[in-house]
Amino acid sequence: MNEEKKTDYHQFCEQWTKELMENPAVQEYCKTYQKYSMDSFCKAYANIKASGLKWGEMYQRLNEQKQNEWIDLAFEHLSIIQQKKLFDAQCLWRAEQLEIKEIEITFDFRAWEEDILNCSFIPPITLQEVDWYCQYLSQNNAEFEQDWFQDWQNYEEIKEAYETNNENRNFPEWYDFHNGKTGNGVLLTLPDIRGKKEKFYQSLCIEDSRKHDPPISYVKDPELEKPYMNIFDTKLHITLAQLIEDKQTSKLITEYLKGTEHHHTYENERADENLQYLSEIKDELIPIEAHDDYRVALNRAVESYRSKKTIEHLPLAFQKYKATHQLGISLGTEREKEQFKTYMDIGKNWKEAILRGRELNGEPKDFDF
Repeated sequence: MNEEKKTDYHQFCEQWTKELMENPAVQEYCKTYQKYSMDSFCKAYANIKASGLKWGEMYQRLNEQKQNEWIDLAFEHLSIIQQKKLFDAQCLWRAEQLEIKEIEITFDFRAWEEDILNCSFIPPITLQEVDWYCQYLSQNNAEFEQDWFQDWQNYEEIKEAYETNNENRNFPEWYDFHNGKTGNGVLLTLPDIRGKKEKFYQSLCIEDSRKHDPPISYVKDPELEKPYMNIFDTKLHITLAQLIEDKQTSKLITEYLKGTEHHHTYENERADENLQYLSEIKDELIPIEAHDDYRVALNRAVESYRSKKTIEHLPLAFQKYKATHQLGISLGTEREKEQFKTYMDIGKNWKEAILRGRELNGEPKDFDF
């Protein structure tokens, strides 16, 4: 940080105020206003100047980031369009109705989930798909945060959720919406031929390992058998207060904890974040629909706003996607590329197990099965 950055500009406010009051240009600027207000106005301007010199560059960066925020967010949502197409390809591949040279085992689909925008064996995004996704978001504001969904390619759980009332997860609403447009829901009724073959070979490998590897003995840590001491558990604090404090102090601690424990719930902390988020939006009025729980109302208002802004900017994000795609430039973030590499490394263990199973079954050590 240079010396100018360290300057405490506020120490100059009195000097600047005096200079402003004596400046003919300032006097001319202020003469159409009450002369009694000029003094306080110049003091305020001097403080604003100090803040601008001290924090202006930071706010310049923040303002520039805000200008790109919605295009960046919309660009992230384009990847969700591709996740469904990759999942459809997985259904066909598992049913042995589609060959994909980049895929050797089912786990490879999990790796490509991490770098979906660079997945070359699924078709590029089309304008019609962007239109569909905009329709989807406009009808599913409450599900906007489904981009946190994770495991878009978890075939077993997603298929189970499609066929049953799986309590572990819901069937992705975007997948359901997409199926309504394409009729691709039928792909989930196809048999998982490839997955069953892999499990057969893996089971042979596991069984062989058990025969040759000595059993691993685990020593239990008695400390891990004890319950975890949660710092947010008010009962633990109250009990400790009753144990070590005098009666009056213990009572005051208890009353304080009982009166404030709701402040630290997830719902309340989320509501505080949402209120702060809404308060920083300028130039737009954000409607908040009535609800018995204000926290739910705030969350829905934020999600509705974010959904609306994403829909507005998806066409711009699509243009950016097309231009980048046509130039053959790699898409996605460095984190996504690193995740892809990590999952491909994990997949090597799966592949070794399958190849070992093939060998044990008297078959070639390859993936041509």
